[in-house]
Amino acid sequence: FFLSERSLYLLVISNRFDESTNQVEHWLRLIQSFSDSSPIIIVGNKIDERPLDIDNYSIKKKYPNICAFIETSCKNNFGIEQLKKEIFHQISRFEHVSHLLPKSWFIAKSLIENVGQEFITRDDYKKICMRADVENSCDQESLIKYLNDLGSLLSFQHEPQLENIIVLDPQWISHGIYKVLNDKKLISEYQGLLEFEYIQEILDPRDYPQNKHLFLLEIMEKFELCFPSRFYVGSEFKSRYKIPILLPHQQPTFDNDLTWNDASQFEYHYSTFPVSIISRFIVRMHANVYKNTCWRNGVVLEADGSIALIKAVREDKKIFIRIIGNPNTRLGLLGAIRTQFRTIHSTIKGIRDDVQERVPLPNQPHVPPISYDHLLTLESKGITEFIPEGYDEPVSVKDLLDGIEPRRIPKERSFLPQSPAKPKQPVSKEIFVSYAWGGDSEAIVNQLDEEFQQRGVIIVRDKRDLGFKGRIKDFMQQIGAGKAAIAVISEKYLKSENCMFELVEIAQNGSFYDRIFPIVLSDAKIYRPIQRIRFIKHWEDQIAELNEAMQSVGQANLQGFRDDIDLYQKIRDTIAELTNTLKDMNTLTPDMHQASNFDDLFTAVMEKINE
Repeated sequence: FFLSERSLYLLVISNRFDESTNQVEHWLRLIQSFSDSSPIIIVGNKIDERPLDIDNYSIKKKYPNICAFIETSCKNNFGIEQLKKEIFHQISRFEHVSHLLPKSWFIAKSLIENVGQEFITRDDYKKICMRADVENSCDQESLIKYLNDLGSLLSFQHEPQLENIIVLDPQWISHGIYKVLNDKKLISEYQGLLEFEYIQEILDPRDYPQNKHLFLLEIMEKFELCFPSRFYVGSEFKSRYKIPILLPHQQPTFDNDLTWNDASQFEYHYSTFPVSIISRFIVRMHANVYKNTCWRNGVVLEADGSIALIKAVREDKKIFIRIIGNPNTRLGLLGAIRTQFRTIHSTIKGIRDDVQERVPLPNQPHVPPISYDHLLTLESKGITEFIPEGYDEPVSVKDLLDGIEPRRIPKERSFLPQSPAKPKQPVSKEIFVSYAWGGDSEAIVNQLDEEFQQRGVIIVRDKRDLGFKGRIKDFMQQIGAGKAAIAVISEKYLKSENCMFELVEIAQNGSFYDRIFPIVLSDAKIYRPIQRIRFIKHWEDQIAELNEAMQSVGQANLQGFRDDIDLYQKIRDTIAELTNTLKDMNTLTPDMHQASNFDDLFTAVMEKINE
């Protein structure tokens, strides 16, 4: 979270060690992954003991954003002046450093710096901008990005869980987090299990008073560095936080009677492997951890009678997934796992287009796993069998894909059937439906669900696919990441936090116009500006009401409520744009859909799915 674009990076290594020991390539790849083409100065320290011994030419050729190699000695100050000059030279070349800025921006910057708090909300920021006459929303966004690039504050505009928080003292946050993560007792004795009371032994109370501890832990939780668990000691209720990157390295033993011979398998292969990937995944899926079985490099999950082992092998830059148990629920669990990894990958610019999804051949560990994308290509071209590298027998493309996803219609066979006869084997595709339960909305969803099934396609809907004790938020995030989503828009929908969470998730996953297929009910009333404003006012009232209620209880008892406020504010900030997009789409009325048996909707959705 602290590696960013438009920055100058100093990679400081020790001349006493060789290139491999210094992990030069690892750090260069990591910088490249998070910060695109930011310039890098490689600093070889301890020149007083040994000269820098790395292959400058080859490294520079592979990483052209390296701008200088400078040798220094902190012992006698050799090279320090040269390093200062190079830093000044590189910073002066940044385009944004020489930009002429409006005076109002400097006024806003001064007001922000004098707030006297560690963080503010995005609403607070907008009010400060208005006081400084930075009234245009585009200017406000440009200013916050500029201040973020300068390091004056931390803004997480592309992180859904954090985007409503603006940290005014980035060093306060980073120092506090690093003090916790580097605490020797927490690592060696407590093995990553942090009790809330212990944090006061780690942090200096002069810099981190007790009333700020919960906020710091919430930031760590939102950074996906830890997750909370609560337990009783006698009759006393206590809080504990588990920090995956500090857990023991060794995989714990669990249920020796479990057999993995017929497990469904999937793998991720990386050219660069940020260690945060597996720890963030553990945090995201902690509610499904099986018998408390998680360690630094892996986790065992359970859902609906299926058990999954997810293990990272950092040296190989791979993540292995094995799932056993109920054949009817394995694919659902694998789908949830892939959705979480897809979301994590999307936040790391340098790997999101580089990671490879691989499908192992069952019971053939000597055969290299097959590219998932290659299997999709073979299917799209009508190739039903192929011989994988390292194997001498033909393998069914369909059988491999059916072990990863619910049964599907291959692209070359996806067409609107002439007969609505229901096939023996209906297929499931990545088509979700988002709607408010009850009334006309659910009646329409029931009808379109039946029509799609008669044409051989099963849509994903909560009442059928969420499952008992299924995690509602995870399911809603799956809807947001789906390739196509049918949304039945009603007044109840636009005032429902769950429905609007799904709509916002769809928008945040990109290509909103292309992936959303709305059916707008008459009571939604989104076609006139004065009507759409009603919904903004509704969410402003919800925010005010919850804020007022939160003031009446102690800060220590507000765990989770800030997430609700964040969600309400996110809905309030986006509902105008989303409804404006929806009202400009040429959607048919519900009556027209029902009269045509949803023919036009089915055709449009299938065209999107089979792109």
